Amino acid sequence: MNFTYTVISNNEARMEGSGICYGIAAENGGEVLDMVCDITSDWDEISNLVDKCNRNKLSLVHMRDVVEDFILSR
Repeated sequence: MNFTYTVISNNEARMEGSGICYGIAAENGGEVLDMVCDITSDWDEISNLVDKCNRNKLSLVHMRDVVEDFILSR
């Protein structure tokens, strides 16, 4: 199956005000195959993660493990 990882964003209310939190989605022709929301508020970090996933053709079965490792390594 051919799919692409993309950055997704959620506006969420926070005690200090409104902010944006980013996540990752695997999409195939506009269909979302899987997603993990609210990973980081840092655009550069999530963009780099998505680029690495696409460049290395990460299998969808490993996406959640990679996200977990990303969160734990911060």
